[in-house]
Amino acid sequence: MRLLLILSMVLVACGDDSNVGTLPDAPNPPDAVPMDGNVTPQPVTLTVTLNGAPAAGVHTYFLNADNSVVKTADTDSTGVASATMVAGGSVTAINPFVGPPAGIRTDDLRTFVGVKPGDHLVLSQNSGPGLPSVRITLSAPAFTGGTATSYDVFTTCGNGAIQVVNNGVLPLGPNDPTGQVDLFGCNGTADILVVANGFGGNEQIQPLGSLYHANVAVADGADITLTDAYDDLQDVKFEYTNLAPSVSSVSVRHDVATSHGVIQTFNGSTGIDGTTALITLSEMQIPSAVGAIDSTIQMRSQHEVIQRKSVTTSNTFDLAGLLPDIVNGSFYNATTKRVSWQEAATGVRPDLTIVELDVTQQGGGGSNVPPPRAWHWQLVAPYAPGGELTYPTLPTDVANWAPNPGDNVNVNGVTNIKVPGGYDVLRGQVFNVEDPSVLVTAPTDVLLAVSFNQNVAVAPAISARASASRPLAKPWFLSRR
Repeated sequence: MRLLLILSMVLVACGDDSNVGTLPDAPNPPDAVPMDGNVTPQPVTLTVTLNGAPAAGVHTYFLNADNSVVKTADTDSTGVASATMVAGGSVTAINPFVGPPAGIRTDDLRTFVGVKPGDHLVLSQNSGPGLPSVRITLSAPAFTGGTATSYDVFTTCGNGAIQVVNNGVLPLGPNDPTGQVDLFGCNGTADILVVANGFGGNEQIQPLGSLYHANVAVADGADITLTDAYDDLQDVKFEYTNLAPSVSSVSVRHDVATSHGVIQTFNGSTGIDGTTALITLSEMQIPSAVGAIDSTIQMRSQHEVIQRKSVTTSNTFDLAGLLPDIVNGSFYNATTKRVSWQEAATGVRPDLTIVELDVTQQGGGGSNVPPPRAWHWQLVAPYAPGGELTYPTLPTDVANWAPNPGDNVNVNGVTNIKVPGGYDVLRGQVFNVEDPSVLVTAPTDVLLAVSFNQNVAVAPAISARASASRPLAKPWFLSRR
């Protein structure tokens, strides 16, 4: 995330030269060509898995763009439901992972809009047992470039700390640090970074130096002794230019990774000096490391710029090519079934929009009145200029999912995204992405996002311009449910 952004908006994702982070593979779609050679329409397929196993019985609606019903189906024993439909319709899954509890119901709806024949949509969730763990005993050489008071351990499969062996008497002697560290999901190998901490010139505990060792064999109960020399820390600069007058702050998250995964994360932020900003992070030296750089630019809404490249000490970003700022809040109109918001007139065109609604019905209770129902409804759709998105009208065989004017409706967030490869690349997996940096695989790729979240319940008659904006605390992809 450091090339000129305005030049990188239309590039298609290439192979991941860092081998860090991948999306789960979707199953192969059904064959499209029968024996007689005539091409038949490929179905739109939804696959739902929970903890790696097929989720059967997930109620699913396949609708045309005009809301006419193509098919209503439950996922089968393989977790699959499918229908043959023309381009432009929608697919909605009701409670894909768990049924609503008794009493006040809280349902979970996921909707894909703008689907195309041959699409393979996937919803997956893993809440099962954690990764397999091992406990190692790690010994490292003492840091001799200053007085170390503690040692942190960072690996590609877990972090920890090791203690200095001299009974805690200050000043600490040259005794080698040693201790036990728990690691998770290493698959037998880890890259290890040991950081010596101590008092710096400002009398604050800070990193003094680090050693790095790649491809360490790890197993439960293993004794590992490192003998590598410590390196000095290096200043890594992140410089931002062409900031708009409305930018109030810039921050950066730098996830440094090796071929085995992320080993260390660095964070920093700064205020604004005119049209430029500079953030300098003190980082450990890790040979051949690749960094996912996630820059956050706070305007009326919150912008994200994500890139991936080899770690260098100087990174420059031209912020002239951001998405249109969302300058006023988002609102749901129960009459038109539309979520609307106000965007700036200029900016790079996004590829897609994600909206989240929280709905709670009013009333309920009594012998003849059903209990109130609540639902969370996430929807992804192709971006449409003008700051407006229409929710589909679903069948009412389970419930009336269209919020009524008297219901409490919170627009829980609006996010516009531009991703390498466009909406066609992301559509099938969009609800599974926890870490957006996996979508950026080549140094020339850039992912742009802008998010707005105000959590305000709004009556249909209230205009979007009647409410002041509130900055989004976290963008969509850092606050997934």
